[in-house]
Amino acid sequence: MPSTSPPTARAPVNDSGNAGIYVHCPFCIQKCLYCDFYSTTDLYLHDDFSRALKREISLRKTGRLTFDSLYFGGGTPSTLHPDIIEDFLAAIHQSFSLQPDTEITLEANPGTLSPLKLARFHDMGVNRINIGIQSFQPANLDFLGRIHSTHEGYQAFEMARRAGFSNIGIDLIFGLPGQGPDQWRADLACALALEPEHISTYMLTYEQGTPLHAAKRARRIKPLPEKHVAELYGLTVTFLRDHGYDHYEVFNFARQTEPHAISLRSRHNTKYWNFVPYIGLGPSAHSYADGRRSWNVAALDAYISALDQGKRPVRGAEQLDRNQQIIEGLYLGLRQTAGIHLAEFHQRWGIDFCGQYREPLEKLAENKLIQLSDSHCALTLQGMLLLDSVVGLLIADGG
Repeated sequence: MPSTSPPTARAPVNDSGNAGIYVHCPFCIQKCLYCDFYSTTDLYLHDDFSRALKREISLRKTGRLTFDSLYFGGGTPSTLHPDIIEDFLAAIHQSFSLQPDTEITLEANPGTLSPLKLARFHDMGVNRINIGIQSFQPANLDFLGRIHSTHEGYQAFEMARRAGFSNIGIDLIFGLPGQGPDQWRADLACALALEPEHISTYMLTYEQGTPLHAAKRARRIKPLPEKHVAELYGLTVTFLRDHGYDHYEVFNFARQTEPHAISLRSRHNTKYWNFVPYIGLGPSAHSYADGRRSWNVAALDAYISALDQGKRPVRGAEQLDRNQQIIEGLYLGLRQTAGIHLAEFHQRWGIDFCGQYREPLEKLAENKLIQLSDSHCALTLQGMLLLDSVVGLLIADGG
């Protein structure tokens, strides 16, 4: 897979210092075979969850931060009745200071959408919707355990446009067993025909505890060889770049409306990669600020029980020391295609990046995994698929 020339350095999508809010909605009609995010199919708990979440919002009330992104993820937030989402929005506006131009994203499964529901979401202030299409091919949808059909995938996107959404993202998965370049190119072409503002492409992984992992261990399925996955990734980047999409993070692409435009990037997700504070609400949600990370209990019954007692449902927390924050900075910086800004790295940590990591950088450059310019250190396409190994080498040989 060929390397790429160093990407043009771009400013962060949001450098205003505004924080983000993430709301984990833990409901799915059916659990996908590959997913290891916390969720439940017990939809009868919607009302109990709604009551508990509004209590958590009240407990987390703060005037210290201002926010300009709000993300409803899951799970499948679109399984919830629009009245519930509207109640959440009202509670959040009451407890947190949101900027007028706040990006409000809601994740949706095509099998849970209708014109009325989408119109309600749009009218209440959701201004970005992310649709988990995953594939436009029936066999792939069946393999992944998706509840929607190819037709429903197209239909969901068209309904979202008609409802007034001008910022739509779609998710696609590649690296399925037996998947070849022609199959994947066909999925990408179908996505481009819809002209979404954002495309997230995820490499299929076999996470511990998922049915897909069990099937792999039992040898009921044979994963696609790594070299073929790498070929599909290279195809993804080339294809989407050639069709006007800005490749700004390992697996994320935003449509460019003009040269160097960045407004269509996910403002919320970009916060995670730039040490911007965020508050996580809902079961299993994580929060981060000033080097301190905390996370909520995952089980919905434990989450509800804690809040019924007036307690915050926190399971654990940690204060990252300086070394841990540097390691985190390596991971987060390198997963963005612009890479690590050398002057900013020095300003933040007091470290001469090229001097500190000289030996591993020489090895990585020799193996065409990184590319260095006067201002940035970025991964090549090969390096992006080996992010963990690259950072591991920097830590081991340059610490």
